[in-house]
Amino acid sequence: MSYKLSELNELYLNYSRNYRGINFTDIRVDIPFLVVDPNIKDESGFNADLGIRGAVADKYQFDVSVFYLSYEDRIGNTLVQTDTTIRTFTYRTNIGNASIFGFESYGEARIFESPFVAFANFAWIYSEYTEILVEGTNLGDLVEGNRVELAPEINLKTGVKYKGENLKGSLLLSYVSEQFSDAANTERINSGIEGVIPAYMILDFALTYNWKKYTVGSGINNILDEQYFSRRAAGYPGPGLIPSQPRSFYLTLEVRF
Repeated sequence: MSYKLSELNELYLNYSRNYRGINFTDIRVDIPFLVVDPNIKDESGFNADLGIRGAVADKYQFDVSVFYLSYEDRIGNTLVQTDTTIRTFTYRTNIGNASIFGFESYGEARIFESPFVAFANFAWIYSEYTEILVEGTNLGDLVEGNRVELAPEINLKTGVKYKGENLKGSLLLSYVSEQFSDAANTERINSGIEGVIPAYMILDFALTYNWKKYTVGSGINNILDEQYFSRRAAGYPGPGLIPSQPRSFYLTLEVRF
């Protein structure tokens, strides 16, 4: 539903049910220390959000919303230790139900009367496992109340865009806060398969120029040559953490016929 507050501003509300069937990737075992629950099943849930979007004259644009996501029968990995041995293995199963809620916003503003536009996209997310569904394991003690894996609390993208007649460019700063790679919120293990994914910040630059039927584009990714990672893999190309790309440059030429 949406309601027009004015010609430029709108209040909106969304609700949807979600379903995700298990796929081959969920049940595939290609490493010896991964165990898949034989009773693994489909995921379901719902999400809702309420927000307002619009503009102030032609100088400011915004979109602000709050959301709630109920994630039921969530499939994930956690570290489990058997009762008969001290061996620890990765267990993939329907870990439980999770609640995820937060705040998202986007805004941009023209800098005075120049062709420069400042923008920011900010999201704050709180996630928690509220109910553990698996019986006969120590998952309840390990997981209930933990943060949901791969759900950073803060995600920020901000920068400046230049919008000339032929020349366009952007400088983008991205920041992602610390997150966990498994439901048990493991800090670190020797294999590197599970553990914390530290916060990271990267800076990118892009520039394009149009002239008649030609377009030239260039840019630099990861200007500061930040060393970071956002994935931990159990199999290929792991096992272990997958490093990010270092500083890179690119140049493109487009010709329209």
